[in-house]
Amino acid sequence: GLTEIVLPDGLISIGDAAFSHCDRLSRIHIPDSVTFIGEMAFSFCSGLTEIRLPDHITSVADLMFSSCKNLEQVRIPDGVTSVGRRAFLNCVKLKSVNLPDSVTSIQAEAFMGCDRLESVVIPDSVTSLGEGAFSLCKNLACVTLPDRLTDIGARAFAGCGHLKKLRIFGLAIDGSRCEWEKDHPSEMLHMLRDRDYDVPLSLRTKYEFAVRQYEEDREAEAEKWIRKNALRILKQFVKADDYEALRRLLGSGILLPGKAVASALDC
Repeated sequence: GLTEIVLPDGLISIGDAAFSHCDRLSRIHIPDSVTFIGEMAFSFCSGLTEIRLPDHITSVADLMFSSCKNLEQVRIPDGVTSVGRRAFLNCVKLKSVNLPDSVTSIQAEAFMGCDRLESVVIPDSVTSLGEGAFSLCKNLACVTLPDRLTDIGARAFAGCGHLKKLRIFGLAIDGSRCEWEKDHPSEMLHMLRDRDYDVPLSLRTKYEFAVRQYEEDREAEAEKWIRKNALRILKQFVKADDYEALRRLLGSGILLPGKAVASALDC
């Protein structure tokens, strides 16, 4: 069977399942002239340990590297906007992955079952994280989620039993102080990991998360976030006639900017 391939310069596309099940393939050179790689292109290539994707592709297609069980490293180039459904499913030796700032969405189960993946920094450009995106990543210990994230799919981190540190909205959560399955202080992470529904990350959701962190731990980053967004938060409460939430915030002990309070209460 094939063990090494050098694709010619000038090649533009690689079709669906082009090299699927080439289990002895250990090395492949893809020229930068390639602008499209199809679904399942390298799935079940159990001999691959690393690969460099060409500079001009715009997505990592569905199932592109699924069950590449010896893949340890992959370079995703700038310009890629989407990591497809099950793109790295069961890549059990994948230790790290670079996600460029161009990525806006990570699709369902993209990294499901990547047993050796220990940490992930999801770039600020990402707004959508699909259902089960990092589920069953058994050694995943540290995750950084961006402030612009607006949609997190159900069970995004289900089965990540070693997850100890999460940064979300610029706030830090130390999971080692929590009983994960029972009573996390913010409940937010509990939902991200185990609940069977989506979490819409609205301004109100972010506020509830931050104010709990402040009330329970006097978390400085939580206070900073609330002060920074005070005008938007207060206006939302006033518009919704939510005076209970308004009283809670004003009585929290957080020193809110006077102009924000005056402007919100005058609206």
